[in-house]
Amino acid sequence: MPGYTCKIVIEDTHPPVWRRVIIPDQITFFELHKIIQILFDWDDVHLHGFHIPSDDIVIDDEGGFDLWGNHYNDFDTNIDFFFKNYKWIRYIYDFGDEWRHKINIEKYELDYKERYPKLVKYKGDNFMEDSGGVWNWEMNEEVYPFDREFVESQFRQMVFPKHKQKDKVKVFNEQDKIDILKGFFDEISKMPEDDLEDMLKNAWQDMYLEETKCNLDDRSKEWEDHIKKNGKVKFCVSSKTQKELLENLSEDQSSDYCKYLRIPKNRSRSHMERISSISDTLREHPEYILYVMNQDEYDSLKQWMNHLNDSIINISQDEADICAKAFVLGFGEYEIKDDIAEVYLASDLKEYVDVLNQKTEDEIYTKIETFDDRVGRLMQLYCVIELEELYKIYKKTYDPKQGKREFFRYVYWRGRMNDLLNTYQEPDGTAYVAMHGMDVHKIIEKREIYAKDLPLNEFPEWEINELTDNIANRAESINILYMMLQEQFRMPEQETSEILFNTISSVMSGDTLGVIIENIKTRVNKTWTPDIYAEMWNMISDLMIELELPILKARNRDEYAMEQEMSPWSIGMLSDKENFKNTKQQHLYEFPRSIQERLYNIESTGMKEDIDKLFAYKEENRICSEEFLYMLSSSCIVYGYIKEARSLIKELKNSSTAGKKIAKLLEIEIDQYDNVMDMGDY
Repeated sequence: MPGYTCKIVIEDTHPPVWRRVIIPDQITFFELHKIIQILFDWDDVHLHGFHIPSDDIVIDDEGGFDLWGNHYNDFDTNIDFFFKNYKWIRYIYDFGDEWRHKINIEKYELDYKERYPKLVKYKGDNFMEDSGGVWNWEMNEEVYPFDREFVESQFRQMVFPKHKQKDKVKVFNEQDKIDILKGFFDEISKMPEDDLEDMLKNAWQDMYLEETKCNLDDRSKEWEDHIKKNGKVKFCVSSKTQKELLENLSEDQSSDYCKYLRIPKNRSRSHMERISSISDTLREHPEYILYVMNQDEYDSLKQWMNHLNDSIINISQDEADICAKAFVLGFGEYEIKDDIAEVYLASDLKEYVDVLNQKTEDEIYTKIETFDDRVGRLMQLYCVIELEELYKIYKKTYDPKQGKREFFRYVYWRGRMNDLLNTYQEPDGTAYVAMHGMDVHKIIEKREIYAKDLPLNEFPEWEINELTDNIANRAESINILYMMLQEQFRMPEQETSEILFNTISSVMSGDTLGVIIENIKTRVNKTWTPDIYAEMWNMISDLMIELELPILKARNRDEYAMEQEMSPWSIGMLSDKENFKNTKQQHLYEFPRSIQERLYNIESTGMKEDIDKLFAYKEENRICSEEFLYMLSSSCIVYGYIKEARSLIKELKNSSTAGKKIAKLLEIEIDQYDNVMDMGDY
């Protein structure tokens, strides 16, 4: 009668709370649920469920039909198939407090002879029921001592029979899903016309919700277009309540709102339940409205609410944006009549807005402002980070008492509703927070290659402030690139800033040197001579080596290279594609990695040995690239190797028209060098 040794850990507890137990085989998930309830002294008064995020498997007391087949009833489903095919399973108890238990399946015990569970080891006490979950416990620390004797006595009374699996367990993969869909469509094609019509009528009710999403999106576009034309608006009172106006949300949107507001899942099973829960939450917590609207926006909404006189006014773009926020919060809707937008504010709006006193409002806005600054700085530095990691760093750096639930609400509700940042969730359930412009999937993929087992690089608060006060503090070449775009290319201020932002985003996302340079050239849209290409190669190389990168968990390439004892140039800087053709137009970023690295290094070291090796490489391979000749010559001049520089300039003079022009520039540099040397003789 074998069993399984499992270590069951309550996730996110510090210090960790866990129980190691041997569980007999051939029991059901419902029986496993009972075991866990005793292990952690839960009262079994809330909903529960088992989840395997990697394959989207749910096992709970509902089960039932699922198109993909990956939803099982815990009374009828044995643990064995899942314990043998997965390393861990998540058990969630109380969807409000959301106590997450990670069941790590450690060992299959062939010699275990009992039909009851056996406690092996434990750490940590039991938590109080309905205490708010891990995030609230961190502040309240309400626990009950673990009673080993009681648990063992309860276990000895739990003698489980062996269950045979009623139905064969099968986890559906992508091909299975495709086959199911094909079968489903084949079945529809054979249905009598009347049956098909009845089915479509029933399906229409479900489709309506998705249709409202399209209507909502279309209405948003219509609102923008109207404001651009004339901006005439009349504020009126709607016959609908805030809850009724919220029904314009789609199913996906209501799910998102519940996630953002951290509304428990047991209060948000159906679309209409979610609408009610969102409405109730905003009424019970009017401070959450302040997360979405800044102080000026909120004051404007209060003013409109208190002065509904049906007069027609012209509103600015900023005021139009306030209206748009009001629409998505269910505070209003509009209708365009004769080129005038009649905005109907919810009939019960005063139950949500202007219910806080001024002192409370000011305190909340001060708190939000602090959050914005702190989280903004962390996101500038980390760019893409697991939500859990962001929370831990925030607590460690700024506020040890910061609760998790409130922190997550800030990230989701304020961050997403104001488009301050993006959030993503991997198939395994891991949540990420990202700055705009980041290629999150590429970053996560590259992080798996380079930094999978590395801890996140952490910084003291003073260094976070220094690095984020000005992005140029992180790499000197940022200022140089900015000046080049402004002065040499005469780019407008806004376009310069956009190019700079996109360039830094590309570096952070792990794009290669050549891709980044060519993207800048496309945006600049002017003729580039070899010297410009070479200078750009040097600047972008600086950026790629000096900036802290999310693919390296906030290390720069130099730091990572020192830790791993490797070259920074081997860390995804260059394309793996061989594209070297040895022409006059050959770009530096197309040269072999070792040559680019040596050429880059002599810019800062001036090592004669490296210069000699580059000359030897040039002679051996008959290199005629004007960018290469320019860059090597420029470095020679800087470090006083004038004879070598003149030989390269001579080759450029015999090259193309562009080569002749940059040869003259280099000769000017030599003259300047000679003048400096002459002055030093006096």
